This record gives sequence, C-alpha cells and structure tokens, in this order.
Amino acid sequence: MPRVLSRPLRATVLGLCLGLGTLQAAKNPKILIEGLDSEPAENVRAFLSLRNTPCDAPTWRLRARLRKAGAEIRKALEPFGYYRPHIEQTLTPAAGPEGCWQARFRIDPGPRIHLREVQVRVTGAAETDPAFHELLARNPLHPGDPLRHDRYEAFKRALMNLAHERGYVEARLRTHRLVVDPEAGSADIELVLASGPRYRFGTTRIEQDVLEPQLVRRFLEYEEGDPYDQGAIDDTQRALVGSGYFTRVMIQPAFEPSPERRIPITIRLEPAKRNRYAAGVGYATDIGPRFSLEYENRRLNRRGHRLRFSATGSPVKSEGLLTYLVPHGNPSKENYDLSAGFKHEVTDNTASDIARASIGRSDLLPWDWRQRIFLEFSYEDFDVADQAEASLLLMAGGIWNRRVTDDPVYPTEGHRLNLELRGSAGALVSTTRFVQAIGRAKWIHALDLPGTFIHQTRVLLRGEAGTTLVDEVTDLPESLRFFAGGDQSVRGFGYKSLGPHNAGGEVIGGRHLVTASLEFDQYYFEKWGLWGLAAFVDAGNAFNQAFKPKVGAGIGLRWRAPIGGTIRLDLAFALTEPGTPVRIHFTMGPDL
Repeated sequence: MPRVLSRPLRATVLGLCLGLGTLQAAKNPKILIEGLDSEPAENVRAFLSLRNTPCDAPTWRLRARLRKAGAEIRKALEPFGYYRPHIEQTLTPAAGPEGCWQARFRIDPGPRIHLREVQVRVTGAAETDPAFHELLARNPLHPGDPLRHDRYEAFKRALMNLAHERGYVEARLRTHRLVVDPEAGSADIELVLASGPRYRFGTTRIEQDVLEPQLVRRFLEYEEGDPYDQGAIDDTQRALVGSGYFTRVMIQPAFEPSPERRIPITIRLEPAKRNRYAAGVGYATDIGPRFSLEYENRRLNRRGHRLRFSATGSPVKSEGLLTYLVPHGNPSKENYDLSAGFKHEVTDNTASDIARASIGRSDLLPWDWRQRIFLEFSYEDFDVADQAEASLLLMAGGIWNRRVTDDPVYPTEGHRLNLELRGSAGALVSTTRFVQAIGRAKWIHALDLPGTFIHQTRVLLRGEAGTTLVDEVTDLPESLRFFAGGDQSVRGFGYKSLGPHNAGGEVIGGRHLVTASLEFDQYYFEKWGLWGLAAFVDAGNAFNQAFKPKVGAGIGLRWRAPIGGTIRLDLAFALTEPGTPVRIHFTMGPDL
C-alpha cells in the first residue's frame, strides 16, 4: 500500500549528515558493508546501533542488536529511494580475549523508487513574485528522477525560507505530501505554498548615542512602506558594520501577523573605539624594506566626520597623506574628502619631490564600481636624466575601480579593474597642458582538470595601458611620465628602467605604456601555510611612437602566509636583452 510521509524525517536528515568515522584501529569492531554506493553505505553505518557496541559486549547483546539491523538498514536506505532491499548478515564472534567481533552485511538495495508526479504551486501574493518564479525554475524535483527525501525536505525549506525573506509573514505549506508506492516503484509529490499577503517595512527604531540620528538613518537600504526584503536588511547590516563607526550591529525585524501588515525593525548599535592605529613592515625588490603607519579618528564629531593619516617609508619611495572625510547621501557609499600630502621618490635615473592638495567626491555606482571625481593642485620638483625642473599643475580628473573576488586575500576567482583620467588646461596656473588616461586590469581563474596534473592551478592575467596627449613628453613632470619594468610591471628588468631614452642613453619616460603578464601557479603543501610554484611571462614597454616590447619570463616560489597575503620570490630572465640577464623579484601582499 502507498505510504504518506507528511512530516520531516528527522532521523533521515541526521543520518544523511553523518559520515564515516575515523579509521578503526586494530582490535576494534569491524562492520563491513557490501553492495552499496558510498553515500547510502555511510548512511547505513550511521543508522546501525551495532556500531556502538564494544568488543567485550556479551554475545546476547550483539545478537539482539544484529536482529535490529535489518529494520535500521531499511530505514537508512529509504531516503535514497530504496524501499525493497535484500539483506544478508553474518556475525563473527571475537577470537579469544584479545580479538573483536566482526559483522558483514551484503546488501542488494533492490529497485529504486522514481518520481511519477510532481506538483509544486504557490498561491497568494507570492504567485506573481519574480523571486518565487526563479525558485520554482530551480526546482530539483522532476518526474522520472530517483526519489531523494533530502531534496524533498530541502525544497520545502527553501519555499518557507524565501517566504520569510520576502515578508510573507502568514505563509504556510497548505499541502506537503510525499506518497510512496513501493509495489509500483513510484512516488508522487504535491507541495502548495499559501503565501498570504506580502508585508511592508514598518517603523525603524535605532538605539545608539554617538552619531546624529539622521546620519545613521542614511545607512538604511530601505524606506518605511517598501515591500519587505531580507536583502535590504542584509545590505543595511553590511553598510553599518563596514562603516567603522560601530563594533556591533544587531537588526531585529518583528515577524508577527498584524492588521497593518507591517514589520517593525529595531537596530541596536554599539560604538567602535574612536581612534584606530596600525603599523606594518614589508619588502619588495623595487623599493626595498618598507614600513607603514596609519591613524584614523573614526568620529571627529556626531556628524560622522573622519580624519585619516597614512605614511610609508622606504629607501626608494616615501609618502604621507592626511585626509578629512565628510559623509553625504548614504555614508557607506558617498563622501567628500579634503586631502594634503607629499611624496619623495629616488631611482637610479630619476628623483621627484611632490606636494599636493585635493578635494574630491566619492560614490558607489551600479555594478559595484567606485568613483572619485577630484580637483588637485600639485607642485613637483624633479630630475630626470639631464633635466631638472619644477612643475605646477591644477588637474581635474576621475578614478573608477571595481573589484570582485571570492576571497580578499587568497582568491581563486576574481578580477580587478581600474580606470584613471586626468588633465590640466595650462592657462594661468599650470605649467603644461595635457590629458592622460590609464587602464589597469587583473584577472584570476582557477583550473581543476580531473585525471591530470592540473589541480589547484590558477591563471593570473595582468595588463596595463596608458596614453598621454601632450606637446612634448619633457613638458610633463616625472610622476606623469610612463616607465616600465619592475615587480608589478615587466619582471626581469629593474624598477622604471624601461622607456624612451635621451641622446645619452638614459631613460626619460614616455607618452604611452603597454604591459601584459601571464602567470600560472599551483599549490602543493599545506603546512605552515600553503606552498606553491609559479611560471610566468611578462612583456611591455613605455614608448613615444614605435612600440618595442621587452620580454621577461621565469619561475617563482609562493607561500600563502597565515597573515598578510602571498609572499612571492621570482627568478626572472630578461629574454630580449643580450646575454639574458637574471633578476630576482621579491614581493608580498594580496593577489588582488
């Protein structure tokens, strides 16, 4: 006769979640299960009460539990659609006081139950909700498929979870039937979700005392009266946590039926410490040993103004920046900034000292693009080869960047895009007139080809291109000229060692830049971090007219340190240079 299963099979879910235990040592009981695939066999082992019987258990207890094994095995196989198994079982008692018993089960699971009719419907306001249309399109229950109880239960939960996330407070499963007919080898499913009306956001009560209430409300990703959406609550949570103003954020919707069909929201916020300090050290072949210092006052006042200072120092490059931030609009996405800073850089062929001040506005655009529009005033005193000059520039421009990654420190999938546009009109303030555009991109993709050596292998593509419209490249200060070579450019060549030359053979930088890199890395050992090897080829150059790329290639050692990102040691060969000179590159930090 058909059996109606109208409630979750709690034991089934428990059994499906349990796996094989640790490998049994000598003189431990042995339970041998033959004839089943791994997943049903694991569930059978989890259901057997015999597995908890010690070696010194009396024979009568062993035989009593063995008599229960048939029913336990049948119960364990039902979630996979096997309702008519044939079971042979044998028990070998312990051989002597030092031995242990052994049980063997030969199981023929028999014919598998398949789904015959599947009816899943949504009634009420959710019937026209696009989110439910998408969920029903992903329904894993199809006529002709083998019966899996766990998939049936999971889809029931998915229906109710989505109803909760979309504000259908009164939703219920009006019908949830799984009818199994072992004789016919078939099962029928009927699920009907009665959603009821969709509730809307009610009043939001915010408990905090460090910022102006109207400023905190600007973090909300919803408005009172909007249809309820858990995604808006999650976005609000992320915005408040990421703001740095608060160390703990608790958002509590009140899901209770009401005549008003509104869901009140309570937000409790605990403030973060006002001041933040950070220091760090590092090393890169381009600039040598480096230290960094950071300070931030997260709340200068109740209007959420911030003050940040950062400084880095190394034998090649040192800089500092002081920034005052004023939130506007949604503070998690939009702010104004006033900044002032300096930069000092010395290479084998160039020297530059820059003082700058700027005002800017930052916004979060669609598709996770971040934008900063700025106006900057800078003074630069520079030496390039035999040219020693000073420049004064009033520049306007914009920076747009986007980063998508599955892990901020060790990504296996992701990309980073950066676009910059800046220019100066010359006229009364600036010493030169120019327009410059720069684009940078990096893409990481994981490869895993079963049956081959390609496992945990990543492809890393990197590219940079820039161009400048200017009368003479020598009219540009050193910081706005393009150079190539170095750890993040073309490996095998020194930092800023590639580009157009003057009559004396010294590199002076160019109007244009193109570089590209292709790298493969593969990780092998997981102890004290993850070790790996890499192979790469880089190419590119800075130029004024004809593009003559330089090419470097080599191999590298990688270590995913517990903190701080990846440490990279590369041995690079300058393939386009006479004698193919070798250069070592050492860097550390996140891949994106």
